[in-house]
Amino acid sequence: MSISKAIVFTTLSRSALAPANCQGRIGNHRSLKVVICGDGDDNQVLACAAVLSQRPCISLSILTLEPSKFNAEVTVDTSNTSISNGKPVPTIFEAVTAEPNQVVPDASIIILAGCVSNHHLYLSLMASYINKGAWVGSLYGQGGFDWIAKDALGDNFSRVGILFAFQSLPWKTAPGSSGADVTITKANPNLSVATIPCCKGSTDMCARVMSFLFFAPCRPLPNFLNVTLAAQNQMLAVSKFVKKFRDWDGKRVYTSDQLGSRLDSPLPDTDCTHIVDRDIQLIREGITERFPSIDLSGVTRATDETSDYAKGVEEDGIIVSDPQRTREFHTGFLPSLPPVRKTGQGWVLDLKDRLYSEHFNFGLFVLKGLATLIGANTPGIDRLISWHQRFNDEKFLVGGTFNSKAMKNTGSPTKYNLSVETLVSDYLPQRGRAPSRTKSTNYVFQRRIHMLVRRSKL
Repeated sequence: MSISKAIVFTTLSRSALAPANCQGRIGNHRSLKVVICGDGDDNQVLACAAVLSQRPCISLSILTLEPSKFNAEVTVDTSNTSISNGKPVPTIFEAVTAEPNQVVPDASIIILAGCVSNHHLYLSLMASYINKGAWVGSLYGQGGFDWIAKDALGDNFSRVGILFAFQSLPWKTAPGSSGADVTITKANPNLSVATIPCCKGSTDMCARVMSFLFFAPCRPLPNFLNVTLAAQNQMLAVSKFVKKFRDWDGKRVYTSDQLGSRLDSPLPDTDCTHIVDRDIQLIREGITERFPSIDLSGVTRATDETSDYAKGVEEDGIIVSDPQRTREFHTGFLPSLPPVRKTGQGWVLDLKDRLYSEHFNFGLFVLKGLATLIGANTPGIDRLISWHQRFNDEKFLVGGTFNSKAMKNTGSPTKYNLSVETLVSDYLPQRGRAPSRTKSTNYVFQRRIHMLVRRSKL
């Protein structure tokens, strides 16, 4: 789908998703019911809810293991974006609960917006309650979301109409201020989405719907591997950790000045960034050599990310110094600093922080697992994993060989005993149309989606 067509799609009438008699009433039996799940990244959960609430006839609920952390009504600051014309967005939830049976059975769309390490847990909890034909997806699909979903849902995976995930987060968030619960500091101007099934009908329809719901052009990707292999967080974050703390012995304590000097260094993380990018291309080449029909044209490179970021800075009219630009780019859509912890004498790298562990466990280990299955050498990734395992009891590389037994807390495909043939079966080209309308409690949603696609004429 061209960008121009996607832009046209986002300007469709708000009534396109809603029956004439709906009138945007929350709780109406004909409303589109959306459940947002997650813990660990509450800002993303609330931002997702705020954006979706701008469309009429959407009933929002939150499924969380910590319901006390969320109020029934929240306000999101969107002044840095074009969402809601930059005005604060008040959002009311129909339910905030830890019980999936209360919200999942009636849901048409289920979105996991929390941290990747909790995806398997949430999918397992909701598995038996998913309505036939419902869409299940993630705001951020890296970390092996597709094979995690298959494992967690088991036989109930057949009930999912479309499994989807974005290639990058739709926005960057920060704690709220001036009365807001959370702030969307920067919106991603272009989204990309992958689906299972990966037939053109399903993927195109999903891209159109996501473009409408999230107020941004959305490009359909050929398959989930284009998400998994993209030059995103697993490369930028780990590069930052290793570059800034490359000579750390696990014990050294830095003063505030020493820490500031390392974090503010104008030198880019290119040495670490590009060795990971190079290894990703080796994995990509190994896959396409063995399976020539797999389309990996949507895999982004490190240079693509740099270029897109530079354009974003110019369009926003922000003029910054080189050190600031370098630091902001390598932050990407992550918090601005590597995770550090204050001790009595100063600062150390926080090895227990979620951001640190996730970007190895659901970043480099996923890439290394793919490389192991395909038989690709990844010398750069091996170097970074070797640095990481100096601070862990588990040994992820033993004699240069990937230790699959140490993958229990990771998203590596080797954890799930997948053969490479089984793994790529969902990535091979499929012919088919969008899911048909089935007689189920999800019928109203499916009819509305089909109507939306027909009216868009895209």
